[in-house]
Amino acid sequence: MAKKIELDEDFYIREATIFGIVSELPDYRLCYMLNEALSLKLKRAPADREFSSKKGTFLYSEFEFDDPEKQVTWLLTTNRKARIKQPEHSATLQLDPLSSETSAVPLVSDLKMIDFFLWYDGEPSSSLDAFINENLKKLSYVRTFQKVNIESSKHIKNLLLEY
Repeated sequence: MAKKIELDEDFYIREATIFGIVSELPDYRLCYMLNEALSLKLKRAPADREFSSKKGTFLYSEFEFDDPEKQVTWLLTTNRKARIKQPEHSATLQLDPLSSETSAVPLVSDLKMIDFFLWYDGEPSSSLDAFINENLKKLSYVRTFQKVNIESSKHIKNLLLEY
Protein backbone atom coordinates (compact mmCIF):
# COMPACT_ATOMS: atom_id res chain seq x y z
CA MET A 1 0.00 0.00 0.00
CA ALA A 2 1.37 3.41 -1.01
CA LYS A 3 1.92 6.01 1.68
CA LYS A 4 0.07 9.29 1.41
CA ILE A 5 2.10 12.45 1.58
CA GLU A 6 0.54 14.89 4.02
CA LEU A 7 1.56 18.53 4.00
CA ASP A 8 1.26 20.63 7.09
CA GLU A 9 -1.36 23.40 6.68
CA ASP A 10 1.23 25.93 7.86
CA PHE A 11 3.12 25.24 4.63
CA TYR A 12 0.48 27.26 2.78
CA ILE A 13 0.17 30.12 5.27
CA ARG A 14 1.64 33.43 4.20
CA GLU A 15 3.90 35.63 6.25
CA ALA A 16 1.85 38.77 6.71
CA THR A 17 1.21 41.84 8.83
CA ILE A 18 -2.51 42.44 9.35
CA PHE A 19 -4.52 45.45 10.48
CA GLY A 20 -8.18 44.97 11.37
CA ILE A 21 -10.40 47.91 10.42
CA VAL A 22 -13.90 48.77 11.61
CA SER A 23 -15.75 50.96 9.12
CA GLU A 24 -19.31 51.31 7.80
CA LEU A 25 -18.11 52.09 4.28
CA PRO A 26 -18.75 49.58 1.49
CA ASP A 27 -15.66 47.69 0.39
CA TYR A 28 -15.10 49.58 -2.89
CA ARG A 29 -15.40 52.96 -1.12
CA LEU A 30 -12.99 52.01 1.67
CA CYS A 31 -10.57 50.72 -0.97
CA TYR A 32 -10.68 54.08 -2.77
CA MET A 33 -10.17 56.01 0.48
CA LEU A 34 -7.25 53.81 1.58
CA ASN A 35 -5.64 54.22 -1.85
CA GLU A 36 -5.80 57.98 -1.38
CA ALA A 37 -4.62 58.01 2.24
CA LEU A 38 -1.82 55.43 1.95
CA SER A 39 -0.75 56.07 -1.67
CA LEU A 40 -1.71 52.56 -2.70
CA LYS A 41 -3.18 51.22 -5.94
CA LEU A 42 -5.49 48.53 -4.62
CA LYS A 43 -7.76 47.06 -7.30
CA ARG A 44 -10.40 44.37 -7.22
CA ALA A 45 -8.77 40.92 -7.25
CA PRO A 46 -9.66 38.60 -10.15
CA ALA A 47 -11.33 36.20 -7.71
CA ASP A 48 -13.00 36.67 -4.36
CA ARG A 49 -11.70 34.83 -1.30
CA GLU A 50 -13.71 31.65 -0.78
CA PHE A 51 -14.60 30.08 2.56
CA SER A 52 -16.73 27.02 3.25
CA SER A 53 -18.59 26.43 6.49
CA LYS A 54 -21.59 24.41 7.67
CA LYS A 55 -23.83 27.23 6.43
CA GLY A 56 -22.47 27.04 2.86
CA THR A 57 -19.69 28.45 0.74
CA PHE A 58 -19.17 32.20 1.00
CA LEU A 59 -17.25 34.70 -1.11
CA TYR A 60 -15.49 37.69 0.45
CA SER A 61 -14.41 40.61 -1.71
CA GLU A 62 -10.70 41.23 -1.96
CA PHE A 63 -8.57 44.04 -3.39
CA GLU A 64 -4.86 43.69 -4.11
CA PHE A 65 -1.79 45.64 -5.15
CA ASP A 66 1.74 44.40 -5.83
CA ASP A 67 4.20 47.11 -4.85
CA PRO A 68 7.52 46.32 -6.56
CA GLU A 69 9.19 49.35 -4.94
CA LYS A 70 8.63 48.08 -1.39
CA GLN A 71 8.54 44.42 -2.48
CA VAL A 72 5.24 43.71 -0.75
CA THR A 73 1.79 42.63 -1.82
CA TRP A 74 -1.05 44.64 -0.28
CA LEU A 75 -4.50 43.19 0.29
CA LEU A 76 -7.81 44.50 1.57
CA THR A 77 -10.19 41.68 2.45
CA THR A 78 -13.76 41.91 3.70
CA ASN A 79 -14.46 40.00 6.90
CA ARG A 80 -18.26 40.29 6.62
CA LYS A 81 -20.97 40.91 4.07
CA ALA A 82 -20.16 37.76 2.16
CA ARG A 83 -22.00 36.47 -0.85
CA ILE A 84 -23.19 32.90 -1.09
CA LYS A 85 -21.47 30.95 -3.82
CA GLN A 86 -24.08 29.64 -6.22
CA PRO A 87 -23.92 26.16 -7.76
CA GLU A 88 -21.80 25.74 -10.89
CA HIS A 89 -24.81 25.82 -13.24
CA SER A 90 -25.89 29.24 -11.95
CA ALA A 91 -23.97 32.09 -13.59
CA THR A 92 -25.04 34.80 -11.14
CA LEU A 93 -24.10 35.45 -7.56
CA GLN A 94 -26.72 36.76 -5.19
CA LEU A 95 -26.29 38.66 -1.97
CA ASP A 96 -26.62 36.60 1.13
CA PRO A 97 -29.94 37.52 2.78
CA LEU A 98 -28.27 36.92 6.18
CA SER A 99 -25.41 39.30 5.51
CA SER A 100 -26.49 42.04 7.89
CA GLU A 101 -24.01 43.44 10.39
CA THR A 102 -25.07 40.97 13.09
CA SER A 103 -25.73 37.76 11.18
CA ALA A 104 -23.07 37.61 8.48
CA VAL A 105 -20.66 34.69 8.53
CA PRO A 106 -17.25 36.28 9.18
CA LEU A 107 -14.21 34.99 7.35
CA VAL A 108 -12.24 35.06 10.62
CA SER A 109 -14.91 34.19 13.16
CA ASP A 110 -12.91 34.98 16.30
CA LEU A 111 -12.40 38.53 14.96
CA LYS A 112 -16.04 39.09 13.96
CA MET A 113 -16.04 42.68 15.25
CA ILE A 114 -13.61 43.60 12.44
CA ASP A 115 -15.14 44.60 9.10
CA PHE A 116 -12.00 44.58 6.93
CA PHE A 117 -8.42 43.37 6.97
CA LEU A 118 -5.73 45.59 5.46
CA TRP A 119 -2.62 43.48 5.23
CA TYR A 120 0.64 43.18 3.47
CA ASP A 121 2.43 40.05 2.45
CA GLY A 122 6.16 40.27 2.89
CA GLU A 123 8.90 41.08 5.35
CA PRO A 124 7.49 42.81 8.46
CA SER A 125 8.53 46.46 8.68
CA SER A 126 8.19 48.64 11.77
CA SER A 127 8.46 51.82 9.67
CA LEU A 128 5.67 50.62 7.38
CA ASP A 129 3.54 49.71 10.40
CA ALA A 130 4.12 53.17 11.88
CA PHE A 131 3.12 54.76 8.54
CA ILE A 132 -0.12 52.72 8.48
CA ASN A 133 -0.89 53.56 12.14
CA GLU A 134 -0.28 57.26 11.61
CA ASN A 135 -2.47 57.47 8.52
CA LEU A 136 -5.34 55.28 9.72
CA LYS A 137 -5.65 57.44 12.87
CA LYS A 138 -6.40 60.46 10.67
CA LEU A 139 -9.27 58.86 8.76
CA SER A 140 -12.73 59.83 9.99
CA TYR A 141 -14.43 56.92 8.21
CA VAL A 142 -12.31 54.39 10.10
CA ARG A 143 -14.01 53.96 13.46
CA THR A 144 -11.14 51.99 14.93
CA PHE A 145 -8.33 49.70 13.88
CA GLN A 146 -5.81 47.40 15.46
CA LYS A 147 -2.84 45.35 14.46
CA VAL A 148 -3.87 41.69 14.56
CA ASN A 149 -1.76 39.24 16.51
CA ILE A 150 -1.64 36.23 14.18
CA GLU A 151 -0.63 33.80 16.93
CA SER A 152 -3.62 34.63 19.14
CA SER A 153 -6.32 34.17 16.47
CA LYS A 154 -7.69 30.66 16.07
CA HIS A 155 -9.22 31.21 12.63
CA ILE A 156 -6.74 33.60 10.99
CA LYS A 157 -5.70 30.77 8.66
CA ASN A 158 -8.95 31.40 6.72
CA LEU A 159 -7.40 34.70 5.69
CA LEU A 160 -3.78 33.61 5.30
CA LEU A 161 -4.09 30.31 3.45
CA GLU A 162 -2.90 30.49 -0.14
CA TYR A 163 -5.00 28.67 -2.70
